[in-house]
Amino acid sequence: MVERWLEEHPSAAAATALVDLMRNSDPQVRYLAARFVPSAWPRDEQEAPPDLDTRLRAVAEDSIPQVRGAALWALACYPSRENETFLVGRLAAEKHVDNTCSNILRSLRRIGRPGAIDTVLPFTGDPRRHVRSLAWEYLTLFDDDRVTQRLAEVLLLPDPAVSHDAASGVYTFMSVHADSPHLAQIRAALVRCALDPSRSPSHRTEMADHIDDQEKKAQAYASILGAVHDDTELRAELVKKLKNLGSKVAE
Repeated sequence: MVERWLEEHPSAAAATALVDLMRNSDPQVRYLAARFVPSAWPRDEQEAPPDLDTRLRAVAEDSIPQVRGAALWALACYPSRENETFLVGRLAAEKHVDNTCSNILRSLRRIGRPGAIDTVLPFTGDPRRHVRSLAWEYLTLFDDDRVTQRLAEVLLLPDPAVSHDAASGVYTFMSVHADSPHLAQIRAALVRCALDPSRSPSHRTEMADHIDDQEKKAQAYASILGAVHDDTELRAELVKKLKNLGSKVAE
């Protein structure tokens, strides 16, 4: 009931009160207060209570992960270089804690500056899918050679799950940075993956879907079609894709 009320009546006053409660000496009070922070926080970040970031940085080193996580999430509303540096510094310490690690990555994305690129890059290979996805959400904000090089590297990794997340990152990157001078290495990696017979046909098809050169896309689909014999559904899908490209291979 309290959480629903806060969701319907978010305010700077409520957010400030909860941050103060997260500094209470009673760990149960701190834990309960942290649960309500996302609900109580003003929806418009421009209306966030001023000058709370010093208190939030202190709370972000609490012994309770949920309390730290709430503070790390709220820090994104104060996008100073000092807070960005603080979040980057906390990422190494929190990388094995799901809640806090995820909230740091979310906050870095919301702040939206490239100062954390080198620190976040390794998280694209994290065993946790949600962490990999959050890392790409941050990294693909930037038209940076380090990002496109890492996208190309991860696309070529043999693990289809990790490669799949990179493909999602490619889609975002190419949508946002369509004129990037760094796209050549991504395009080459996509074609290489799509034509690699050691990969599963479904994985190859996913890579081919992201190729933006229509002729190379058609070549990739045709190559995959030639390798698919028993999967009638995938064959039908590939034939449809080829027809849509105007390829005679589908006839």
